[in-house]
Amino acid sequence: MVQADNEENNMPGPSNVVPVWYLSVSLLFMLINVGLHGTVYVLILPCALYLLSELRSCTIIWGTVLAAIFILNVEHIMISFDLAEGPHYMLFLCQAWTIIRSLNFSLDRIAAPVSIPNLSELITMLAYCFYFPTLILGPLLTYQNFKTGVVAEMGSWSLYGLGYCMGQFFMLKYVVMYGLMGTIARAENINAPQHPKCIARISLYSDMWRYFDEGLYRFLLRWDTFLKFGRFQQHDFTVSLYTQYSIGVDLG
Repeated sequence: MVQADNEENNMPGPSNVVPVWYLSVSLLFMLINVGLHGTVYVLILPCALYLLSELRSCTIIWGTVLAAIFILNVEHIMISFDLAEGPHYMLFLCQAWTIIRSLNFSLDRIAAPVSIPNLSELITMLAYCFYFPTLILGPLLTYQNFKTGVVAEMGSWSLYGLGYCMGQFFMLKYVVMYGLMGTIARAENINAPQHPKCIARISLYSDMWRYFDEGLYRFLLRWDTFLKFGRFQQHDFTVSLYTQYSIGVDLG
């Protein structure tokens, strides 16, 4: 029974969905802006402090933090990442905030009752250290406030709301872009597609393709019909087209 409980604690369950999302977004942002080496550099300290906190020694934690601060201020180490001025400053800020957040977590963990290290706790700790809205500019959140406010109280309805809002933000982005450019095109007597319909009004997924991106829908309707009589396999074309479209949406 104890072994089963331990295995369950080591598995990222539903309560870890939001921390994993926060961590993924922040790591993707860092990979794009400071590169792989810079991202790994910032990741090393919180992971190391998580392991060192098992020793239950504040002296070791403080010594590691002071060493990290020293390394952060060694100019030739930071220059070795070969970043432009903007990303270089961003990396410096990320590491500075990560140091104090990792210290906060480690001291809290030492003061708390002894617990078995597990993947769920590590993911939550990393999500706290790399929480995107405060990743670069702060302010400093305590680990307990982060865990209580974001993880422990995140129920099913909160997750549903998060997913709905993500869809709304995505839709709003294209309403602005397609709406503005389409209005300019129509002012010059060009029949441009309409902007996306609000996703809250769409009940069928087929309508999502039909009304979210009307221009793409027209294209698919025309060329899928044409390819039925051509030499190419329709499904090959469709897979290729959807792949290119997905890449374009991600880049946009």
